[in-house]
Formats: sequence, structure tokens, C-alpha cells
Amino acid sequence: GSQLVGKKYKPLFSFIEPEKPAHYVVSAGFVGLDEGTGIVHIAPAFGADDMDIAREQDLPVIMTINGAGEFLPEVDRWAGTFVKDADTDIIVDIKKRGLLFKSGKIFHTYPFCWRCDSPLLYLAKPSWYIQMSKLRDRLLKNNSEINWYPNHIKEGRFGDWLREVKDWAISRERYWGTPIPIWVCGECDHTIAIGSIAELKEKSNNCPDDIELHRPYVDDVEITCEKCGKVMKRIPEVADCWFDSGSMPYAQWHWPFENKDKFETHFPADFISEAIDQTRGWFYTLLAISTILFDKTPFKNVICLELIVDENGQKMSKSKGNVLDPWLVLNNQGADALRWAIYTASPPWTTSRLGENTVTESFRNFLLSIRNIYKFFQMYANVDNYDPRKIDIPLEKRHFLDKWIISEMNTLIGYVHDEFKTFGITHATREIAKFVDNLANWYIRRSRRRFWKSEDDNDKSSAYQTLYEVLVTMSHLLSPFTPFIAEKFYQNLVVAFYPDKPESVHLVGLPVMNPNKIDKDLEQEMKFVRDVVSVGLKARKAIRIKVRQPLSTITVRCNEEFQEKAVEKYSELILEELNVKSVETRNNLDDFCKILIKPNLRTLGKKLGSKIPQLKKELENADGQEVLRSLEKDSNYSVDIDGELLLTKEDLLIERKSDEGCFIETDGSIDIMLDTTITPELMKEGIAREIVRMIQSLRKEADFILDQKIKTVVIGSKEICEVVQSQAEYIQRETLSVSISMECPPSQELQEFQLDTEKIRIGITPITQK
Repeated sequence: GSQLVGKKYKPLFSFIEPEKPAHYVVSAGFVGLDEGTGIVHIAPAFGADDMDIAREQDLPVIMTINGAGEFLPEVDRWAGTFVKDADTDIIVDIKKRGLLFKSGKIFHTYPFCWRCDSPLLYLAKPSWYIQMSKLRDRLLKNNSEINWYPNHIKEGRFGDWLREVKDWAISRERYWGTPIPIWVCGECDHTIAIGSIAELKEKSNNCPDDIELHRPYVDDVEITCEKCGKVMKRIPEVADCWFDSGSMPYAQWHWPFENKDKFETHFPADFISEAIDQTRGWFYTLLAISTILFDKTPFKNVICLELIVDENGQKMSKSKGNVLDPWLVLNNQGADALRWAIYTASPPWTTSRLGENTVTESFRNFLLSIRNIYKFFQMYANVDNYDPRKIDIPLEKRHFLDKWIISEMNTLIGYVHDEFKTFGITHATREIAKFVDNLANWYIRRSRRRFWKSEDDNDKSSAYQTLYEVLVTMSHLLSPFTPFIAEKFYQNLVVAFYPDKPESVHLVGLPVMNPNKIDKDLEQEMKFVRDVVSVGLKARKAIRIKVRQPLSTITVRCNEEFQEKAVEKYSELILEELNVKSVETRNNLDDFCKILIKPNLRTLGKKLGSKIPQLKKELENADGQEVLRSLEKDSNYSVDIDGELLLTKEDLLIERKSDEGCFIETDGSIDIMLDTTITPELMKEGIAREIVRMIQSLRKEADFILDQKIKTVVIGSKEICEVVQSQAEYIQRETLSVSISMECPPSQELQEFQLDTEKIRIGITPITQK
């Protein structure tokens, strides 16, 4: 190739004669030897690499087409023809002249108009430039002071762009847009830039007082050239629209002509946010113009949004038909559900999947849950005529469940504030969702009796006050995320009682954490108790014994002092949630099971190979409890396999086989054992609970009010009647039955239920209250 450099050649076509030598061989690093001949033709007017070579080698730029992509009249053979339409004719012409070596098609990426799908052409045109390449170091320095979310964009996509920054072609040959305020003398080419309307009026001969700074009006304004006295006209180009966007921080205040104080207090911005494609758009132009003007960054933080795609991970497109119809979602699931789905799906700077099912799930899992909590409160509060202005019980005098949920709430508030500082919207909303789940499935579940018991005591008032405070605080905390349901809660819970308060939740600041109301020990203990209950329910599901069937004992493995303390203090919760009679604690549950030890082939397979069968036999004969004690004491267990072999916990598979009459369940660090023996007494209690469930379902079907008292009739076998008689007090208390009869009046309608192999008929009659 080096031998060809400098050699002249005869061009295939010579419609336009160049002004200087143009047809000779030069070297270029972008020409490859992996395909083709190793020689390429360049056309500086139609390619960036070609233009760079032309500038480097001082080659002429020959333009053969017009702005419509049609050949000029000088190209007489194809004058007026769109260049792509002439391809075949040109190949035929070369072939006829015996100049064609080879022809064919090459498939490669090519740009097309996204509106009309026409092929686009690269075209060299004169343009006005800002020499951004001279500011490269200053741009990089300013970028180093910006916090990027995600951080890798800072030195990656955006940093790479700045390190290779090109001069900014600022002018566009369009009608609409901001006219570039540069006037040029038609005689001597003297150029001036105008910086204000006042300067334009001062220097022009015909600028009207009410000048409109857009085309065509500004194009009529003329200036007398200070060099030669001839007329200066404005250049016809308008500015790149991205220059407008990058000027936003100044244009919004009409700086520097007005509001200098306001501008200085708002600059730089705390944060900006746009999609990832703006790394070379708005993000860049903001930084570019600010660097030119002030040599500083115009924003402290930037949230770089990724795409929202459909539920299958595909980019949404109208042509594909996978665009989520916003009105369908807003009308069916609501704006709050859509917002919550977006917030909780993933951090905004990662790709998020969104669809109608996603929004529906968001509505069911969160909004429906918190709405049901509010309805629960509203229902009981209306029955008891609760007025928050009349109750003020100090936190230290409330039930431990009240102290726990208030502590959890303040911990949540602190967490949300911390996440807000780093724009952690997803982490914050997911933590709020966990809190609402705890509120619904633990606090209210465990406090339900406190709300519906008949006596108005301190405990009942404490429950009302606590749930009221939580709901009001949640309306404040949710206001940035789900503004509509937050506003509804606020109006009904705050404005309805306190008309002097701000009229909207959106005029109230976010709640502030109160560290004096946080009890970390209580939170830790309650978490352990809840985990024990969760594992206990998992065990019941595994052995297929319903929760309504009482069991005698649960034994909890406790290795830390706080765990034993938690079980002792809150045993009532464990007993009621799991429906067991007693709870015990032990350091281990090995006495209730046989411990089987096996080698973990995943970690030992390659290491031991053919010795695995020998190890397996050794472990089968080993004392399982001794193995566990060794692992706990020394973090390893020693076996003799042609020499000492030390095994860690990761090398062993530990299986506990429960003894007869008990069942051990493990989940993470929680181990529990249920006594599965069901005595006749326990069986009766289980039947009584099933009967209560059946009566409650009849109350619900009849749509009785909460405190409606009833008469109950239960018809069944002799065994069923014996259970009803022995458990009558419990059944009546749970169902608000003033009486239970085993004889049916002639006019009484009964409903049939199935209990295992037994059939039971039950009827209820409301008692008129005076």
C-alpha cells in the first residue's frame, strides 16, 4: 500500500473539474484489509472520515447534488435524479466502459428518516461552529463535580463524549427557530454579533420599537458596516434548537437583563432529570453553555432515566401495538396505581417493565391494602363516634403493639428521608409497602379485638389514637407518591376535624422522624416473634393442619438473649397466631429429630472424586449431633479419609428428620418444632373454631352491623352437639350470640356446611336492639 501513496489515477467520471489536484492516492487508517481490495474511493462532501482526510491532505470538496439529494445539472447524464435511484444505471455505465471489476450488495446499517422511512444522505455544508474542543478540559473538570445517577454514566457514556468532544455546529438552515444574531457585510465580510435589542436598535438604521426577534421580521433589520459603510444583513441561519434547551437556566429568568438575584439563588440547579438519550443532548448542552459562560456546572445532580418497556421487556412502539394506553390505565386502575407501579418497579435509571397487569398488581398489593386499612378504621370509628380531639394518651402508657407500630413508622420516616437525599425513590416506596403490609397483617390483625370489644377503656382508646396517627402520617408520607389517596385521607382525617389546618396535604411538609419514639429493641424482638409465627404457619401448611385446629406446643430455638426475652414477653402473640396452647424455648431442637449428614457434591465432588463413597459412608455412621457441635465450636468437622480431612458447613448437607409426633421447620436462622399430637380436647376446640367460622360467614352474608347480636341454632351429630355444649361460651363470645340452641324452630331457615365427613346445619336470627 505504501508503494501506491502519491500515485495519480484517472477518475471514473469528470463532470466537475476540481480547482486543485484531487485524484491521487493517500493513506488512511480506517481502510481495512479484511475485505475488498484495500483501496477505497473517498468523497469529502459526503462523509465525516472522508472530510477529515480532505482537510489533512488539502483535497478539494466537490459537491454533485442539491439539497434534495438530486444530481446537479453539471452531472448531465443523471441530472435531477435522486442519487439512490441512479445506482443501477451508474453500475451499468461503468460495466459498458470495461471499468467494472466486481459488483454486489453489502448489507450494513444505514440511516433512514424515522418519519417517512426515506434513506438519509450525509452532506457537507458550511456551518457556524462553537469551538467546544478548546473547552474539553474545563468540561471534564465541571463534570467531575456532578453527582450522576447512575454513577457509571459520569465517566462512561457522558465522560467518553466529553473526552472526544467535537466542535458544535450551531447553525441550521430552517425557517422556524431562534435567529442567530450575527450580521455580515455583503461588501467586506465584516461580522458583528448583537447581544441585545437595545444594541440592535442602537446600531441599526431601521429596527422598529416593537421588533419581533424571529424570522422574517428580524431579517429586515439592517446595520451600516463600520468598516466600509455598506449594508450588513443578518445571516439566514437559525440556532440549533438544543442551544435553546441548554440556555434554559438563563432564559427562564431573562438573565442577564432581569432577575439577576433570582438567577443567582437558583443556579446551579439541585437536580435535573431526563432520559438516557439526553447524555449527548440536554445534559451536554446545559453543561456546554454553562462552561462557556461561568466555567461551572449548571446542576449538582442528574437523574438519567432509562426506558420504560412493556411487560415482556420490549421497547414500546405504536407500530408493534405494545404501547400502554394511559387513559385505559387511568380510568381503570387510577393515576396513583400507575405512579406506584413505576416507583416500585425499579430505580429510575434502570429499565422498567410496565403493563396493565403490572399496574393492576400495584393496585391490589398496595393501594387496595391501605384503602382497606382506612375503611377498617372508618368503620369502627363511626360505630364508636371516635373524635381525635378528645383522646390524648401518652405513648408510654399505650399497648406494646401501639409502641411498636409508632416506632416502625418513625424508623420508616427516617429511612425515606435518607433515601430522598440520594433520589432512592424505589427503595423508599418499597419500604413504605413493607410498612403497610406490617400495619395490615400484624398490627391490625393483632389489635382487631381491641377495636370491637364493647367496653370503652384506655386500651381501646389507645388503639384508635395510634391507628389515627399512623393514617394521618401516612397521608403526609404518601403525598409525593400517591397524591390522590393521600389527599382523600387528609381531608377525612384532618380537615374534617381541624378546619384551621392547611386545606390540602400538599401544603403540608413531609413528616419528620421523632427519635424519641423509636425503640430498636422492641422492633428487633417483634421481628423475631413475627418470623417465628411465619415459620410456624409454614410448618402447619407442610403437615396440612389448619390454623383453626389447636395444637399443644411450639418449641422455638433461641441462641440469643433477646430471642428468649421476645418469646417470653410476647408469647400471647405466638399462641394466638399459631393457635397453640404453650410455647417453649431451647438452645437446639436436636432431641426431637434424627440428624442426617451427607457430603455436598457441589463443593466436594471435584476435590475428592473417587473418595466420595467412602466419605458418604463415614458421615452416615457419624453422630449427627456431634457433627453439629463440632461445626459450631470449631467451624469444621474432622474425618479420616486416607488422612485427616477437615469439612466446613458448606461441605455438608444437614437434614433433620423429625421424630414421631412432632415436626421441625427451618427458615433461615429460625427453627421451630410443633407437637403434632391432637388430643380429643384439642379436636373439640378445632371443631368449635370451624363452627365460629361458619356463623361468621352467615353474619357477613346477612350484612349485619358490627355489634348486631344474634340467636344461633346448630344442628348436627351427637359429637357435634357435645362440642357446641362444651364450647358454648367461646362460640357465643366470638359470634355475639346471646344463645345457642341445638333444636330448630319450625320457621327457622338453616344453611348446610361440610366439616370433614360431617354435615352441620346452622341458622342465625338477629335480636332487635332497643
